[in-house]
Amino acid sequence: MPGNRHIIIDSKVSLESWHDYSNTNDSQQKKIFLKKFIDSTKSSIRNLSKDNYTKIYGMNTIDNVLMFVPIEPALLTLYNEANKLIEESWNNKIIIVGPSTLPFLLKAVENMWRVDKQSKTIKDIAFAASDIYDKTVSVYESFAKANQSLDLAKTKMDEAKQRLQDGSGSLTKKVEKMKKLGRLSTKKQLPDSNDDVIG
Repeated sequence: MPGNRHIIIDSKVSLESWHDYSNTNDSQQKKIFLKKFIDSTKSSIRNLSKDNYTKIYGMNTIDNVLMFVPIEPALLTLYNEANKLIEESWNNKIIIVGPSTLPFLLKAVENMWRVDKQSKTIKDIAFAASDIYDKTVSVYESFAKANQSLDLAKTKMDEAKQRLQDGSGSLTKKVEKMKKLGRLSTKKQLPDSNDDVIG
């Protein structure tokens, strides 16, 4: 199938009893041969369910195996006379198909895969877009926090500057006064303005 996918079709259905059923006019014999045909099909279903085709290495396939009955009237007879058998096949992930139903089923599976691929592509795009959006929000949050930190640092700098310079009781004036009184022996001198230093 397109896209390197596989569909497993098994056609090892025994039709010997079906031929006997079709070629006799004896009603009693018909019942016997019909039962044999149904029992044979049941045996094929059980054997097929044990084959585990879907787990063969490299098989990219659906969960179901198609069991092909090449004679249309035989398929119709199974659906009409053996409802429990059809149900058993479904429970074993086996779909019984014939010449008329096989092409439609193959087309349906192909369409299902196409829709599934499209939905996965949409999910991938949505996931990538969501991831980019989340990262963008994180960057903006980091900028906001950095700006808050810078604003806080500037506020603290202004407070420190005021404590150094403002008023007669500022720290700068006090140390200058102490120096003028000769109580300090220093090698360095405060600049006339701290603006160039502090900003």
